[in-house]
Amino acid sequence: MAKTQYYGTGRRKSSVARVRLVPGTGNITVNNKPLDDYLALDIVKREVKRPFEIAGCEGKFDVIATVKGGGYTGQAGALRHGISRALCETAPPAVISADPVRYPAYTIPTAMPSGIL
Repeated sequence: MAKTQYYGTGRRKSSVARVRLVPGTGNITVNNKPLDDYLALDIVKREVKRPFEIAGCEGKFDVIATVKGGGYTGQAGALRHGISRALCETAPPAVISADPVRYPAYTIPTAMPSGIL
């Protein structure tokens, strides 16, 4: 029987992360190192784990990722983006609506017609 795997590619600044989600216990491996060894700052580690908190599936998937380019914050952002995109394949539509990949729509202010004021 084949294992179920979900893939996602994340990008931020000049960093690119290839992410694979496998059902498991919540281990995150980045470039063959545990997340705690790969990233030093706790706030950056929290941002990487944030998509699991939003989707409500902490501890259900193992993450195997390869990251290239950029600095540690760019790589963490690319990891977060890749995890989010991989979770979109697994998640029901209600979770996708709260996905951090999607950004709010910005409205462009229009000029007021003359003579109103």
